[in-house]
Amino acid sequence: MEKRYLLFLPIILLCFTGCEDKKTDENSMIVDETTKVFTDKDQKIRNIKRKAGTFTLIDAENTIHPVKILEKKLAFARVKQPLLLVHLFPIDCSPCLIHLASFSKLQKKYKEQLFIAGIALNERETKPSLIPKYKANLYISSLESNDTFVQTLQNSIHTNANLSEPLTVIYKNGHFYSYFEGQIPIEMIEYDIQQAML
Repeated sequence: MEKRYLLFLPIILLCFTGCEDKKTDENSMIVDETTKVFTDKDQKIRNIKRKAGTFTLIDAENTIHPVKILEKKLAFARVKQPLLLVHLFPIDCSPCLIHLASFSKLQKKYKEQLFIAGIALNERETKPSLIPKYKANLYISSLESNDTFVQTLQNSIHTNANLSEPLTVIYKNGHFYSYFEGQIPIEMIEYDIQQAML
């Protein structure tokens, strides 16, 4: 009878040890993040990103808008509306150009609350033909100097959006509110505008 128990004992032990889940991660390492070393170049880049960027945007009618970006804040000097929508779009993107008419309608609908600035990318001069051709009755700037503005804006909201697609950023009272990457239905953007007005 004792031999019988001795035969069952290894089977029972095998069952209990087989059910135990012992997973070890051989690749795990202890990381000490108490010391961070920055080179002079790294420190200069970090300081540049923290400083205010001042830019001048000019449209086809030579309307000038001085703009400041500081961290997640953006201020158009001559804009009185509490909501600001900045729409960055590639000039060679046909659906983006067609979308400008929808932005014009939004600006007209919420003219007391909303200012929309279109920033055309990959263009070296502002084309007045955009306004009548695409019914884009809004402020559109497309100068070479906009490249620095766009890069600073992207850094301020911490996005690396692929600028072959549009990027739409909403600010409320100068503070970052939300952004959309890519082709977004105008209803989604309008919903965010309405929520920002509350």
